[in-house]
Amino acid sequence: MKKNLIFIFAVLLLAGCSLQPVAKPNQLPNNTKQFCTQEAKLCPDGSAVGRTGPNCEFSLCPGENQLQIITNFEECAAAGNPIMESYPRQCRANGQTFVEELSDADKAKLQPPTEPACKDLCGDGVCQEIVCLAIGCPCSETPESCPQDCAQKINQ
Repeated sequence: MKKNLIFIFAVLLLAGCSLQPVAKPNQLPNNTKQFCTQEAKLCPDGSAVGRTGPNCEFSLCPGENQLQIITNFEECAAAGNPIMESYPRQCRANGQTFVEELSDADKAKLQPPTEPACKDLCGDGVCQEIVCLAIGCPCSETPESCPQDCAQKINQ
């Protein structure tokens, strides 16, 4: 009799456990908190704010009461948004990326050099066999490319 009661109790216990709802692995309960990265945005007044809310957006700085309309890099940087370490620099605000406009002088620095990479010294009487690879170094010479300087190499 005692064994039957234990058996019935065990069956009821297992049946009760199997009726409990089980959350699917890819579904989180509604009360689960989302955690944002621990970044800070520096505000114009020197204070800093962190990311909050369901989309992990930066909080508004003190004195800001609505999202600012930002249309270019300068406005983005002036609003205290993070500036990416790139060239040209980039600033991200309100889901948009703004790229810094470069001056003509800065744009010219990005162009590859127009001068040849090496100096052609063929005819100077020295066979330039071992050379550096920097801009302005002598070009490599061989008996085929500069026979007047490297002709002795063929005859030796």
